[in-house]
Amino acid sequence: MGSVQGLLVFAKTLGAPRIAAMVAVAVALVGFFAFLILRVTAPQMSTLFTDLSYEDPAAIIKELERQGVAYELRNDGNVVMVPKDRVARLRMSLAGDGLPKGGGIGYEIFDKSDALGTTSFVQNINKRTAPCSRTSEEGITTCGS
Repeated sequence: MGSVQGLLVFAKTLGAPRIAAMVAVAVALVGFFAFLILRVTAPQMSTLFTDLSYEDPAAIIKELERQGVAYELRNDGNVVMVPKDRVARLRMSLAGDGLPKGGGIGYEIFDKSDALGTTSFVQNINKRTAPCSRTSEEGITTCGS
């Protein structure tokens, strides 16, 4: 009982402003550590697909919800983010379902261009960029050369 009275006497000698400051610091520290714990335990999100057509995000989200995968939409729904450790498997799974269906141009760029009016410079640029323009949608090819 003597230690409790000693603590009360000590608190009275500190005064209300000092006790309020100590409580504020304690609350701030608890809040900071809670923020850190939530930040560290939250899954790291990575890009699944970008530059999607208007129809693709709805179909992709429906499939992600069916599989129970956490996701985030960014950039007005044009970017779908999923946990980093599941990106490769989800891209394969969604590609098997035919998703995403469209939006980007890959090697199709050669079908739509006028062969007689295209210079060799434009053809070389198209040849280099065709695989890269579909990378964000398919997630399987790599940009190179």
